[in-house]
Amino acid sequence: MILRRSKSNAEHDAGEIATRLADTGGKTPLTTYKAPSRANTRPLTTHQDEAAIKALKRISAETGRTMQSLLASGINHVLAQHGQPPLADETPRR
Repeated sequence: MILRRSKSNAEHDAGEIATRLADTGGKTPLTTYKAPSRANTRPLTTHQDEAAIKALKRISAETGRTMQSLLASGINHVLAQHGQPPLADETPRR
């Protein structure tokens, strides 16, 4: 089932969006809530081969560590190879 908005609703939405943009100086308003576990963090997206992802998931299941924790270990390993201190939090979060 496809729901379609009437033109009047679309016009109303456009007006509401324009008002919000005007209230924020033309910048898109962002939500201000951030989960406590995400404080002082930013997402890092990477594309990997399917085999690497499956292997990482297998290691995660075998060790009971999250993929987040395993990837943090890898980041810390690369940092150490370049003489940098470990910065990524390896604490598992489930």
